[in-house]
Amino acid sequence: MLRVSFALEHDPALARAADLVHHLDVGGCPVLEVVGFETIHTGARKRCQDDDHLLAEITPVLDCLYTAYAPAPA
Repeated sequence: MLRVSFALEHDPALARAADLVHHLDVGGCPVLEVVGFETIHTGARKRCQDDDHLLAEITPVLDCLYTAYAPAPA
């Protein structure tokens, strides 16, 4: 698992984002936001001519999801 190899397995926000991406790739336990994210990703793919552009386009969305998933500061 990639998160383990980078010692990120204890990051709950990253785990939830990874679950979303995993569900899109191969299915499994769905994440509530998967339908909306899939729609945004589909639109981004249509706007982008290559993978580098797609990565630049979708990164801010993933950053927003990560922030939303992060536990509130104590």
